[in-house]
Amino acid sequence: MSDDLMYEIICLADRVDPDPEAVREWFFETPLLLHGKTALELVHAGQGAAVIAFLRRILRDIDLGSEPVNTRLLRTQDWRQLAVTPTHSTHG
Repeated sequence: MSDDLMYEIICLADRVDPDPEAVREWFFETPLLLHGKTALELVHAGQGAAVIAFLRRILRDIDLGSEPVNTRLLRTQDWRQLAVTPTHSTHG
């Protein structure tokens, strides 16, 4: 697991929800619905690219006005249900 990959994921998640407790809870405890694993578990399984794609999709939707920017997206069911196609991470 790359520190750079973890840092990128945390930075992206912080852009979605600036509450550090929400980001921590999401990263360590909240399974992503389509994967059934937490972001940390996905990173350990070599699926970090899927987590990054998931976060970028959320940010794209926010930029397009699909989600209110100030909601606690990391704690909502909608956040976890966004579709992400599993990919293999190129990060080591």
